Amino acid sequence: MFIWGACAPYLTADRARPSIDQIPSATLHEVPGGHGPWLVDTKRSAELIQSHLTVTSCWNPRRSPINVDLAR
Repeated sequence: MFIWGACAPYLTADRARPSIDQIPSATLHEVPGGHGPWLVDTKRSAELIQSHLTVTSCWNPRRSPINVDLAR
């Protein structure tokens, strides 16, 4: 997952997208801000990160760490 600032001074989201599209299952979220957009809209960035971790994580808080299958 990439969180990209709409006003990024070094590389625009449109120019980054071809490289990001080469990564299987990668997502690009364009948010307000520049090089550090998570500093501009911390709440939205935290929501995106939490959502990403919830969807992609195999960790289940209801399971005991002893029962976690690390081979998955």
